[in-house]
Amino acid sequence: MNQHPAPAVAALANQINSTIHRSIRDQRNYVETLAEQAIRDGHVHGFIDLSSEGEVIVEIKFPISFMEKPVFTYGLELGKNLWFTYGEFPIHSATVGRWAVQTPADSTLYVGATIGIVVIGAARSTLHYSFEGRSFTVPTGTETSVSTPL
Repeated sequence: MNQHPAPAVAALANQINSTIHRSIRDQRNYVETLAEQAIRDGHVHGFIDLSSEGEVIVEIKFPISFMEKPVFTYGLELGKNLWFTYGEFPIHSATVGRWAVQTPADSTLYVGATIGIVVIGAARSTLHYSFEGRSFTVPTGTETSVSTPL
């Protein structure tokens, strides 16, 4: 003699099973969406006002954490009412001297950099810098500007 569950018990079991599957699917979709929002192309842009020529060291703390060493680029803008002529172009460089890192869970996160700046031939200038790469960030955005007058 076969015993079958009562129709009410079978319906309840089906409902519970359906709820569990829906909950698992919703959880998986949530995790996938969170991962897509949390890992992005990150950008940290800023500028440093330089009031004289010479050398300076600047520490920059990123508002995001890069998963990989970010690409560093820079450019120099001459101060207001300054102009250059052939043979008198300013000489400048900016170099990452040290990366600030954190190492959670056997990985390396880049959270800042110390840069050395050299400017010769420009009494006043502005160094514009950019760090770009894959980063962990909040979903509201990754673009940040930092101004550090010196």
